[in-house]
Amino acid sequence: MREVELDTSFDHLGIQIQEKPGTGIFITSVSHNSLAAEVGIAVDDQIIEVNMFSKHDICHTMIMYIILY
Repeated sequence: MREVELDTSFDHLGIQIQEKPGTGIFITSVSHNSLAAEVGIAVDDQIIEVNMFSKHDICHTMIMYIILY
């Protein structure tokens, strides 16, 4: 497991995610030359926490809202 911190205030993260019921939320796509690609985020990486919210505390929709805004 690794921790990645990104400031998305000036650029889009460049990922797509999908919730897999019972298992978690995973990266399904990473755009070439995106912030995500630059820090090594890859397809099938699992999102464990976003802005100190655990994957157990929030749903896919909330994670997308936090990432995008």
